[in-house]
Amino acid sequence: MMRIDRHYIEVNLPHINQVRTQKKRLVHEVESFGLGFLIVENELKQLSDTFHLSKTRIEVKSQPEVANTVPVHIWTNGKVPNLAAWLSAVEDAFPYLSVSDIEIIKDNVAQTGQLTAILTYRYNAPSLETGQRI
Repeated sequence: MMRIDRHYIEVNLPHINQVRTQKKRLVHEVESFGLGFLIVENELKQLSDTFHLSKTRIEVKSQPEVANTVPVHIWTNGKVPNLAAWLSAVEDAFPYLSVSDIEIIKDNVAQTGQLTAILTYRYNAPSLETGQRI
């Protein structure tokens, strides 16, 4: 039985390591929530500038329902293709942010849109009591 288990692990080790690496990308390792959120907020605003979006606001509105996850509310304006490209870039660059809710309201006259989204931010920070990651 042990030999079968060892053989399975040896054969599947590259896939197992790939899954481990992907799992690590799904959580933002930070020193504290405040510092981690500040970094994410600044990077999201820089990305908004890259896609020529305006009036970007990013806020945490409520306490997390699940430990180490926080809903992040985002509002921004721009051309609809830029909004879609920005959202795709966010999904690629920030695997620890997942879209919970999204709405794009299009202004046909101005050919612009307003994006409103709620993203779930998953982070891991050391516990204040033990210094260990939670």
